[in-house]
Amino acid sequence: MLIKIIKYWYILVLIIFSLTPIIWFIGREGYLINGVDTNFPLDPLVWFVRRIYVWNPVLNAGLDFSSSSAGLFFHLIQVVPYLMNLNLQWVEIISLVFWFSLLVSSSFFFATLFIKNRLAQIILTCFYVFNIYLFNTWENVKVANLSLMAGIPMFFSILILLKENKVSRLKGAYLAIILGVLVTGTGINPAYFFTLFFIALIFFFGLLIDCINRTQIFSCIKDFLLVSILVILINSFWVLPTSDFILRNISPEGSIDKIGFTNWVDSLSDNTSVLNIMRLQGAWDWYAYDSVTGLPLYIPYSLNYFHRVPFLFFSFLIPSLIILSLIFRKKGYSHLYISFALMFVIGVFLGAGTHLPTGSFYSFLYYHLPFFTMFRSPWYIFSSLIVVSSSGMIALLFDHLVSFESRGKFSKLGYRFLLILMIISNLVYAYPLVTGRIFRPQSQDGFYVKFPEYVLEARRWAESNPEGRIINYPEDEIEKFEWGYRGIESILALFTNKEVLFSPLNVPDAPIAKIIKQFYTYVYTGESEAAFALASKLNLHQIFLKNDQTSILLSLHKNFLGLSKDDIGKWSFYNLPENAKLGKFYAADKVYVDSSKNLDARILSILEREDILVNSDDKVINSISGLSNVSGRVVTSKNSQYEDFYNFLNTPSRFSNRLVKRDLSTVNYEFDIQSGGSYQVMLDRYKIEEFGLKTSGIQKALLDGKDIDLKILKNTDSYIFYEKLNFEQGNHNLVLKLENKNLINNSGFDINEPLRTNTNGELSFEQEGKNQYLKLVNKTGKDYYVSYPIKEFDPLIGYMVSFKYRQIYGNLAQLLIGQSNEQSLFKTQIESLPYYPDWQSVSLFYDPVKTVSKLEVSLIAPYTKDALGTTIHYDDIEVYKLFNNNLILLQDNETLSNISPNIAYKKNNPTDYKVYVKNAKDPHIIVFSENYSPSWDVKLLSVTGRELNIRPFHFSANYYANAWYIESVPGEYFLSVFYKPQQLFYLGFFITIITPFFVFLIFKLFPLSMRINLGKFKFGEVAAKPVINFSITKVINKKND
Repeated sequence: MLIKIIKYWYILVLIIFSLTPIIWFIGREGYLINGVDTNFPLDPLVWFVRRIYVWNPVLNAGLDFSSSSAGLFFHLIQVVPYLMNLNLQWVEIISLVFWFSLLVSSSFFFATLFIKNRLAQIILTCFYVFNIYLFNTWENVKVANLSLMAGIPMFFSILILLKENKVSRLKGAYLAIILGVLVTGTGINPAYFFTLFFIALIFFFGLLIDCINRTQIFSCIKDFLLVSILVILINSFWVLPTSDFILRNISPEGSIDKIGFTNWVDSLSDNTSVLNIMRLQGAWDWYAYDSVTGLPLYIPYSLNYFHRVPFLFFSFLIPSLIILSLIFRKKGYSHLYISFALMFVIGVFLGAGTHLPTGSFYSFLYYHLPFFTMFRSPWYIFSSLIVVSSSGMIALLFDHLVSFESRGKFSKLGYRFLLILMIISNLVYAYPLVTGRIFRPQSQDGFYVKFPEYVLEARRWAESNPEGRIINYPEDEIEKFEWGYRGIESILALFTNKEVLFSPLNVPDAPIAKIIKQFYTYVYTGESEAAFALASKLNLHQIFLKNDQTSILLSLHKNFLGLSKDDIGKWSFYNLPENAKLGKFYAADKVYVDSSKNLDARILSILEREDILVNSDDKVINSISGLSNVSGRVVTSKNSQYEDFYNFLNTPSRFSNRLVKRDLSTVNYEFDIQSGGSYQVMLDRYKIEEFGLKTSGIQKALLDGKDIDLKILKNTDSYIFYEKLNFEQGNHNLVLKLENKNLINNSGFDINEPLRTNTNGELSFEQEGKNQYLKLVNKTGKDYYVSYPIKEFDPLIGYMVSFKYRQIYGNLAQLLIGQSNEQSLFKTQIESLPYYPDWQSVSLFYDPVKTVSKLEVSLIAPYTKDALGTTIHYDDIEVYKLFNNNLILLQDNETLSNISPNIAYKKNNPTDYKVYVKNAKDPHIIVFSENYSPSWDVKLLSVTGRELNIRPFHFSANYYANAWYIESVPGEYFLSVFYKPQQLFYLGFFITIITPFFVFLIFKLFPLSMRINLGKFKFGEVAAKPVINFSITKVINKKND
């Protein structure tokens, strides 16, 4: 037994390597590894089934899921042990061990095909599996990265086996099929799938160079095409729908935000210098440090790699060994050196992204090469080339040392010691991966999570309440729970198919994201009626209050705390009233046309429950005959104060928008009436009493320069409804006079009252004629300031700060606006002002963080080294609330039908619904409250199942939803709603399934043309030839003839 262990010691080493993930869980019973970007599912079966469909309705009213269906095999590995009733920790361990062992076995098998020495083979495996590049991959268990890294050496191995006639093309084809299955996960980010073929193409180029004649060249080309085509065919189930989505929705030279990725290549390339990339130290989070403590924000172990000599030495040793490998080359392996050298150079070049000096060319490719924007994360994608090439060339170098041993230049013991030392050194160098430190167990933002019992109890609640959507609260884009879990999507998506709404991190400008944002605003302000009206348009039934989530945002408003609720541990599920609930399918009552160019989700809150809003520029809407005759109109206005505020916040800092005097005593609403007539006028109610506006009776106003009395008809907690006014077509202005009071007492310093200061600077009140002003003189060693706490601070309203100043001597005047509570500073805004010896007016805006806090405004006399110090005069400091309430005008019109159709529906799956319509009258509109896509299609069927030859008009409603205008139908019919790309998935899956059988039939039908000579192979020796048995699962060791 001992002799066998000694003989097959390398297998024991490979097994130990493969079981590395077990080390990560030692002493952590019940814990799971859960990353921010990629999370381990609490119900693997739910996640597996979700990937059978190319539309995911769970997240924010649905999104195309074509590329994510590529995760089927990855999640199958989790489902199998889960269905065997193993606990979740063991399910995760098995999954991680599977992928880790796949990296180990594929890289080792590749090494055996060209590396003779067993220790050198282990070196290739060690450097390929344990390296800095894979830290982030394992940290977030990134499916695409793992699939790519597992597939690269296997792709190379198949090409070598075919080229050297060590396997038949039939067996090579089946190996390619296995490869295709293993790399399916690369499709989650299709850039990794393309990268696999790009790397294989470079390796294939080296093989062509090694070909000795034209016949062998053509044979190699056929081998490469065979493997490539089979890999693509096996991946057809996601390739077909994803390709369709990309071609229909994404511009070749444009952004790929529509597929869920954000263009952040410049930020990722900040630290990807050539030197850093060569040492595999280009990840952005390694270079994020706290400005106060100087400690890493995300990667605590990065300090070792930047400052400790052994780690610095080894980081430079790796590229040095690569150079030595190219200098001292093994004879007969020029093709491998060429391939690996090309990979290394290209990997460094492309992995650097937009970082200079190579960044200009990368940027050119990024903006001009079709679909190159898919490679939006250059370091994470292209550094894989460096890992492949460096591990290969280092192994070749140490294998080459065998020749020195045979010539007596190097002792056998010394050689083995050197190789073992390299293996151990690399394991020490990659210690965070070996020990699990990559998961930051000692940090507050670590990845080890033990889920409370009530999380699993919530799954049962969700299963019993499947109808309607639920919205997260608080609205943080990244969930951070007090017990450790963090995620960018709702935690509910980990274990249920309950449809969830939340603030999206990746697509904040999507229509649904803006509507969700407006709903949160209504919840903050307590405008429950507007919130409920918006909820009906979103098919929203519950608010999910997470009392265990760490957040600085405002608590749930008291107006919503009275709703009925279900409490599960520290979670509360508040049920919205029945009049706020509307099904996913419903028949529209009235149609309103919005002629504004910008999405304003507040409009949806003034419409009745079944009313819908459409865009006046929608070509489909404009092509529907007669619809305009029964459509009302919605007109939004421009609030002068909010427009100034918005432009200030979204314009680069400059003096031209600060050295001005602003007047907030009036608000001017500008609006364009495109169709004259009678309009209902509505004003957002939020705290209008504080501005002196009325909620009943008569409101004085100025319309187009003329005084008018606006009669108030009614008010709610959300809006004031005024009487209807007649407007002619054209532009109009409505002005309201406000009683906007200054929030600072004695702003003109007319009274010599004590002021809050921070140091022993000189403060005095000076007289200039009848005017008195504040004089600050600072000769101390730090800034001297006077602070004003803001009374009645409301974090939901913007603020304007204005004052006058003149610079007498020293450093330039500054204004500081600070928002904080007793424990934390949330936001500061510092304004440095230019030198003005005469009085200069200044006004600027501040946008608060939505949290319970206080606000202070400070006038500063900055410190200077000059002995005479700084002298500044200040006067007339004022702070005003911004009146950003919106004004909306509504022109009513007829209903589509006196009797609305009755709607009932059945969900067959996320891509297929059957809707039953009864009492239908011509014409009518059916609304489907799922994110709009032209790929949603319908068929009309009679009650007997016969297809009706009717093509409804398909358009977008309520900014995000699908709607169909239907006419000339019987009073009772069925509507089949389906997502067309799902058919491509079914077609692709059929291709995936039949490919192995098709290959078998082809090779059996044409045996003579496909037959090649088979050799024999002794595992681990290049000169030998492997014989792979029919099951293609093991290599049979045989003696050489």
